[in-house]
Amino acid sequence: LGSTTNLVITAIPAAPGGSTVTNGSACHMASGVVTSFETAAPAMGVVTAKFDAQVSDRFDIGRTMYGPAAVRNTTIAGTAIDSGIVAGTTRGGVSHFHITAQGGAGLTSVTLKTQHSALNLGSWADVHTFTSTSTGANRTSSTGTILRYVRGTISAVSGTTPAVKVVVAFARRGVAI
Repeated sequence: LGSTTNLVITAIPAAPGGSTVTNGSACHMASGVVTSFETAAPAMGVVTAKFDAQVSDRFDIGRTMYGPAAVRNTTIAGTAIDSGIVAGTTRGGVSHFHITAQGGAGLTSVTLKTQHSALNLGSWADVHTFTSTSTGANRTSSTGTILRYVRGTISAVSGTTPAVKVVVAFARRGVAI
């Protein structure tokens, strides 16, 4: 509280504890400043948290490409998500990249990307990229055409024996999911 630094917020309503997140799960995406925060432990050791935030950009509804339980230590291209819109969309999009945990030894770098393709046949182009050496989050938006298929990729996972947990989400702007 009291910070003026925006948080990258990705809420996945169908994912209590991250156990049920699958590629393509619906999510809510925003960037904002936390205005209130409270925790409680009402029964049986279950801790709940609630916070309010003042959103500083748009509130987007998107899809996950990797969920919070995904542990990665190699380069991987995720499963494509089909928008069903053959010509793609023209109002751009927003990506959320979260590195929620790092393990192993000596993580020196990890690169997360959102890519798009017209045909889902191997010709992919980068839409957004985030490279980091530690836990953290990034929100990147763009304008222009987003082709029919999108996917998340993890690459350049480098270090002695690196392992990272990530969340990657993407929302098209100006269309319903």
